Amino acid sequence: MRTCWWLRLSRLRGAILLYDIENPARLQLIRRYETPNSINGEHSGQVTRVDGRLCEFLSINPRGGERVKLVFVDITDPRAPVDP
Repeated sequence: MRTCWWLRLSRLRGAILLYDIENPARLQLIRRYETPNSINGEHSGQVTRVDGRLCEFLSINPRGGERVKLVFVDITDPRAPVDP
């Protein structure tokens, strides 16, 4: 598995886009990941390591009276993100 990849937050339906950047001139989408927890869209995200796992923390936009929420997604394997 390649270890050179890049993450982008999509404003469309709160998706996480994970790209292979081994060749920066030819970015390749590895995975587009959506979760019901992020459907409102993210306004910011932070990637960090937690217990050896690569994690994305997303601040989810509030809608319809909902409160802002923080969502955690394990992106250690960019082909198979997990929203525990």
